[in-house]
Amino acid sequence: MLVTFRVEDTFTYVAFEGAGWQPGEVTSFHGEMRRRLEEGARRFVWNLQQLEKLNSITLGVFISSLKTVRDSGGCVVLHSVPAEAKEMLELTQISQYIDIFNTEEEARQHLARRR
Repeated sequence: MLVTFRVEDTFTYVAFEGAGWQPGEVTSFHGEMRRRLEEGARRFVWNLQQLEKLNSITLGVFISSLKTVRDSGGCVVLHSVPAEAKEMLELTQISQYIDIFNTEEEARQHLARRR
């Protein structure tokens, strides 16, 4: 899984690309999320547009990261979620715990309203 981060204003944008995690990538992702939280990041906008498959490992990574961010007083929102992935989020009821938007701009505006 290729994961890229970019920061604009008070938002941390995270893009996921690919179908699965290679050895060490999950640990690296969790470490990067913790590092950014330690540096004060609290608003995360995750782009799933290039996510090829949402499997149980990826769901676990997302749930764990979501909990870490929330425990730190932050928030994660998703956008551009492929139909198959959105169906999986709804089936597992994860969509009840995370806001999902069609576009990055909608996601950013939602987080901007949260203080």
